[in-house]
Amino acid sequence: GSVYLQLARAEIRAAGVRGGGRVLDPVAGCGTTVIEAASMGVEGHGVDANPLAVLVSQAKLSMLGREPDRLAADLASLLMPPRVGIDVGDPEYLAEWLPEDNYRYLGRLLAALKALPTDDLRAIGAVIVSSAIREASWQDPRQLRVGRRAPNDDPRDLSELVDEAFTEAIAVLRAARA
Repeated sequence: GSVYLQLARAEIRAAGVRGGGRVLDPVAGCGTTVIEAASMGVEGHGVDANPLAVLVSQAKLSMLGREPDRLAADLASLLMPPRVGIDVGDPEYLAEWLPEDNYRYLGRLLAALKALPTDDLRAIGAVIVSSAIREASWQDPRQLRVGRRAPNDDPRDLSELVDEAFTEAIAVLRAARA
């Protein structure tokens, strides 16, 4: 399950770990405990068997080391992706999960991600984009398991969701660095 930042901070404090100390999270997931440790001046180490969780954790940690305005500039192409996208896979299958406009926009986003100059920027961008996908798909966002939305519950526009996720990510980074 997920760990809230406040809980991770409280657990680190309760363990008596202070700045300069170390924390090991053996089931780090997306890195909440490691990230919170870093914000407290504590050396955090995390491991996880899930490679997707490791990617998300590494992207979040990479984000923390960046200046917010510079990161926003580096990722600005995600807000105005190229007009021509790349192939995102099986169109028949994906048509069951994404409205056509969102499917086409996803191809454009993938082209923008691929064009980013470094692996860490591509990973940060992918995490931002992935946070918007569920709301833009026919998957019910209230369910952790794959389930369809109710018939009258249409997905939101992917371009708007990516814009919101991008704005939120930069705001969170600003707050973390304040």
